[in-house]
Amino acid sequence: MPSTLRTPATVEITVEETSEDLRYLALVRLASGEVWQMVFIPMGWKPQPGTFQAEACFVPTVEWPTLTD
Repeated sequence: MPSTLRTPATVEITVEETSEDLRYLALVRLASGEVWQMVFIPMGWKPQPGTFQAEACFVPTVEWPTLTD
């Protein structure tokens, strides 16, 4: 089974409020210079806007990173 690549990342979370809903965005910057923008649905937590350090994990069969703190 191929191993998972892990690398440090900076995640900027933005919360956009509309008249009907909240939209959560994450801008993920890797040390290599790669940038990923993701819209996400929080499950069981309420994200706060700001910039945070995380670890990006790349699974061999998935094109985008998963994030851990």
